[in-house]
Amino acid sequence: MKKLLSSLFCMLVITVFSYAGTIIDVTNFGARPDSGQDAMTAVRKAIAACKGKSDPVLFFPKGRYDFFPKTSPIGLEIKGLKNIVVEGNGSEIVYHGTMKVALIDNCEQVTIRNLSVDWDRPFLSQGEIVKVSSSYIDVRFDKQQYPYVIEKNKLLFVGENWKYPVLTYFTNLYEKKSREFMYNTWDAPLGDIFEKKAVERKKGIVRFYGSVPMKPAKGSIIAMRSMKDYLFGFDVENSRNVTFQNIRVYHCMSHAFFGKHTENITLDNAFAEARKEKGRVFSSACDAAHFMNCKGLIKVVNCAPTGNGDDFLNVHGRYFQILRLVDKKTVEVKSTDVEILKDEDMWIVDKNTMKRGTVLHVSSVTSNTGNKDNASFRVIFDKAIPSTLKVGDCLESKTWTAAVEVRNCRMLKTNRGHGVLVATPQNVVIEDNYFNTVGAAIKMAGDMSFWFESGSNGNVTIRNNVFENCLTSGQAPRNVGKWGNAVITMMPSLEPTNSQTATFHNNIIIENNTFKVFDAPILYARSVGSIRFTGNRIQQTSAYQPYTWQRTAFLLDGCKNVSIEGNIWDEKFTARKVQVQHMNVSDVSCSDQRFGIQR
Repeated sequence: MKKLLSSLFCMLVITVFSYAGTIIDVTNFGARPDSGQDAMTAVRKAIAACKGKSDPVLFFPKGRYDFFPKTSPIGLEIKGLKNIVVEGNGSEIVYHGTMKVALIDNCEQVTIRNLSVDWDRPFLSQGEIVKVSSSYIDVRFDKQQYPYVIEKNKLLFVGENWKYPVLTYFTNLYEKKSREFMYNTWDAPLGDIFEKKAVERKKGIVRFYGSVPMKPAKGSIIAMRSMKDYLFGFDVENSRNVTFQNIRVYHCMSHAFFGKHTENITLDNAFAEARKEKGRVFSSACDAAHFMNCKGLIKVVNCAPTGNGDDFLNVHGRYFQILRLVDKKTVEVKSTDVEILKDEDMWIVDKNTMKRGTVLHVSSVTSNTGNKDNASFRVIFDKAIPSTLKVGDCLESKTWTAAVEVRNCRMLKTNRGHGVLVATPQNVVIEDNYFNTVGAAIKMAGDMSFWFESGSNGNVTIRNNVFENCLTSGQAPRNVGKWGNAVITMMPSLEPTNSQTATFHNNIIIENNTFKVFDAPILYARSVGSIRFTGNRIQQTSAYQPYTWQRTAFLLDGCKNVSIEGNIWDEKFTARKVQVQHMNVSDVSCSDQRFGIQR
């Protein structure tokens, strides 16, 4: 016994002294792992104890910790701290009800690692298709995992202090065996059937009366969102040097990782994942990772998300639409989900050309005015605004633009939407990844018409990746606005009118990748200057039926200085053509054999 106690003591000493800073153990403040008791108060006390300590380590002995929103809707709330490590030791934090996983605000040098987060009762539910007829559909639900009631002939899912109907638009179908997003399906594939008359035929099997636009195979899985609240998973704001390492987000109410006005964010083996042991096909309700108006470097490595409710990664700025010219130094701007900050440098962006112009320095910003649906705020600059500025033009931050690295990640058909979306003038490297996405693997937009996500890319390298059978739910004929036109899609809202229209994105290198494709479109590029597509290997597959509207490998619209050279083409791939619009044929250099350029 003495020998055993000595060994345990030595292990404890080694564990404690492996951390350079001050250990703040949450159990010393009343947290009881695996007890089912609310650990929120104890963890908050432990976080408060970190203040003033040298390199504090918020330490969770391995176990399950339950968080309830009795005192706050935010689980881990870390504000104003520096050089802090949150060490999970493989623990699981389980949330209850409407909650945000964590808020990191006004912090510097933060690392959160070695933990997972989940909800016992998530805000998504899923069922299995039992039978489909011309007048009804039967769906089986696990009532223990996804409890529901039927009131006034309508299905309502029930959670912890919530009861919501199905949000029709956010329903998706998955294959039974592969658990992948069903080929050629998009949102609401079964129409509004879940809003119609519902009757429980027997325990766990609900019949919905009405017709459906398609008949999925028996055993197909339908995932349904029923939330009305949108709270992020890990939310990072106004901070610097934040790292997430070895983290699984099995569920959260919106984006798994979100950041704004933060310099340097790293995700290393940290991602949203559908929990297999619970049979789920879903994880985060929205993107796996979404960062806007950040700077420094966004680094995403060693991630393999599954079950995301939207794109794997989206990095962009924000266009602030000008509503009114107040005086020679002041404009009124439409409010968005990110703020303009004092001392920020802003580009003026012309609404017609989407070109960046004069840079103005922000002296002050007023608080929001007006009602919630039409909120605005005033921006005062340190010098007079140009006389050419007009209502409808936009402001775009020059200060908050981030470089991006994405390496050694796997983006699969278990996720909805696109793979990587990126819009930044800083350097972007997407390298050594595997893409097997339902939409475009990589998309570059920039839009002043709907999302208002800025801006134009200036230097993007896409290298040594494998793209396998991507775009199974891309943009089909008459299906405008879905998830991409080609495996790599560049489509800003700027639409060229002739060969003289200035380009939006610039300097895109696509080299030494492998494209395994079942359909024609490899690249769709609108308004891009300087594209180099070289050293790539293209292989034809027969994994799916072709369906897309683009019938050539390349469709270039208003592009300049395009080079397609030195690629290796499968003899079975017959769509080896370049289609051009609003540009000169001389703008394309194509040395690959048997390639045709057509208008």
